[in-house]
Amino acid sequence: MPPIRFGTHDLLQHDPRYGILICRECQYAIQKSALKSHLLRHKIYREERQSLLSSLSKLELFEPDDVPLPAPSTPPINALPLLDGFRCLAPECGNLCASSKRMRRHWSESHGLSEASDLATLARSAKIQTFFRGTKIRYFEVTLPTTQSSTVASPARIQKSPTPDINQHDITDENSERQTKQSSPPRLFQDDQVADSRGSVDQVNLDTLTYFHHFLTKTSLALPRGSTTHFWQTDIVSQALCCRWLMCGLMAVAAYHLAILSEDRDVEEMHRERAFLYLADFRNSRDRALERDVEPAGAAMQDQLSQASERISCLIQCIHWTANALPHNQNIRPRFATMSPLEFAMTAIQCLSRSNLVNDLDNTRTYNPDDRGYSFAQANRIVQSVAPPDASESPEESTQYTRSSLLSRLDTLPTRMANIYSPPRFKFDVHEVFVTLESIAALIQCCEVSFASDDLETTWSGMAMWLTKIPESFRTMVGQGIQIALVVLAHWALLVKRAENCGCWYLSGWVEKIVHEVQKSLQAESEAVQGLVADLLC
Repeated sequence: MPPIRFGTHDLLQHDPRYGILICRECQYAIQKSALKSHLLRHKIYREERQSLLSSLSKLELFEPDDVPLPAPSTPPINALPLLDGFRCLAPECGNLCASSKRMRRHWSESHGLSEASDLATLARSAKIQTFFRGTKIRYFEVTLPTTQSSTVASPARIQKSPTPDINQHDITDENSERQTKQSSPPRLFQDDQVADSRGSVDQVNLDTLTYFHHFLTKTSLALPRGSTTHFWQTDIVSQALCCRWLMCGLMAVAAYHLAILSEDRDVEEMHRERAFLYLADFRNSRDRALERDVEPAGAAMQDQLSQASERISCLIQCIHWTANALPHNQNIRPRFATMSPLEFAMTAIQCLSRSNLVNDLDNTRTYNPDDRGYSFAQANRIVQSVAPPDASESPEESTQYTRSSLLSRLDTLPTRMANIYSPPRFKFDVHEVFVTLESIAALIQCCEVSFASDDLETTWSGMAMWLTKIPESFRTMVGQGIQIALVVLAHWALLVKRAENCGCWYLSGWVEKIVHEVQKSLQAESEAVQGLVADLLC
């Protein structure tokens, strides 16, 4: 019975002889459990996907271990790559390998022979194929028709091996043993560090190019510039074009961006899955690369790559933060591991605003008491220049998101806090009170900056600037869970929300997370105390 094809452009091919379904574009068989995600990978959505899955459910598909293998005399299956491999000549063995290195290892492990033995005496060349990839590879030998000496009907599908001792298929074999089904992220380059100029066009993955294009045209323009104006648009891109693991980091960011922008849950799931795969490759390859010893001449480049790596890591942790845990304990620096969620939020924003993360992360603002008077005067001037909230505004607008409403709220915050946090139940150090008041004054100034324009960079600057204006002791108070500091921090979250609304997509869900963390610290207190932040999420 001839193969049956399904889907647009005959993407899928069912071969009833072996109970398999081959993706003709990917050139391997798909397991039943992976059908849905594989169709998403090819951007087949909803109606078409459901129709395809309905049709495919009627097919008899075997699990990889149950698929019968073709006899050696069988012609090649034209939907699968044809590889130049080897068959072991040991009696009653016949093991197939895709490279000479793997065959020599087989001799050593299975037959006790030296890997230096003569290849020609212990194995013969063979044309081989496999239905599945990853951990389910099972090679089988095929025989070319007599009219073909070294090619098949579709030459583009042949994957020829290089010389016996330097074999790309050996790399594929060894990697496949460490992978699960569909666990390889799309790769822009075959080489671990730099694109090989000898590679063919087939080495370029079109899905990866899609993410790269999105990063260049969309994502890079929606990231904080900090003190380096062109970092995301040009600097890191030029570095990534020469460093595959850094490119994987950029692709992870682009995939997360597309996931957040997506209104379709299935599409969002697909992009998040891709982002996770890119991220895993970025982290694993980065750690190996940055651990290598380098010559002094290459130390500057190594330092630039390290800085770029930490910037990407920080950005991705910002994206992950709303999942209630730092992902996989992969922190930019060990210091992050000991931080509370609210301390992390403050530090991560400050990291993204700086060019030199390694040197600047531990720098703290030198506190000068003389700044306090200036800060209070500036805040008072701003508040006095603001008209009362417009009664015609909607409840949502009048509560938070207009300049006049937010400034009026901040202006009355010290009085509202003083009425609630009164002795004898609440006792605060005088220094803590002044530090809190100064942080509110700084927040008023930053609010003025944020509302100067609705563009991304202005709202980001207004939000991030506050972290450079507050005394370092305010951070300490946050870390210690001092309530008056937490209440002020919850109000700063309104500037975070404004930045998110104006394009800072990586802050999605942050305001809810910050306010909920503060509410959790106040949940044992009275309704009056909780009321200081209760309506911030309205």
